[in-house]
Amino acid sequence: MPVGTTFGRWTTVGETFNYTPKKIAVKCRCTCGIERDVAVETLRSGKSISCGCVQREVAVLAAQGLPDQA
Repeated sequence: MPVGTTFGRWTTVGETFNYTPKKIAVKCRCTCGIERDVAVETLRSGKSISCGCVQREVAVLAAQGLPDQA
């Protein structure tokens, strides 16, 4: 997977590697700045779109009574 590929808020910043014997991961950076190793299958399936910052933003908006804009 090429460096710079974007999935949701994730952008790949490193090469893929074997996370476990059956899973491949890649170093990614979220738009909020957090870096994590993310399983490639969760990126491709859309299961992982951010480090969790989207969920936190939606929770703040909901607490403020504002419509979802994340």
